[in-house]
Amino acid sequence: MTIGDIIYDFRKTNKISLVTFSKKCGLSKSYISALEHGNVTGRKGVIKPSMEAYRKLANAMYIPLEQLLDMVDELDTNSVEIEWTAEEREVLESVKRYLLWKREH
Repeated sequence: MTIGDIIYDFRKTNKISLVTFSKKCGLSKSYISALEHGNVTGRKGVIKPSMEAYRKLANAMYIPLEQLLDMVDELDTNSVEIEWTAEEREVLESVKRYLLWKREH
């Protein structure tokens, strides 16, 4: 399913309006509508939902982020704009150092 299909199905199943859902997840009504209709192009080209947008959508649908990402068929992890926190960057660097160490030993 596309992210738009998932959002639309959730809203219809739970009888939630576009306005209510957009307020619930903190994303604009026009952005949610564009995702639902597959119109994800803007003035600067293709709009790629950021990881923060996926987090907001998952929270609004009461599901873990990982579950939402698993549900999205067309998810191209190279196109997702990931905004890592300092703590997440530190963990990633630790994992990277460990994997390099393990490769050498």
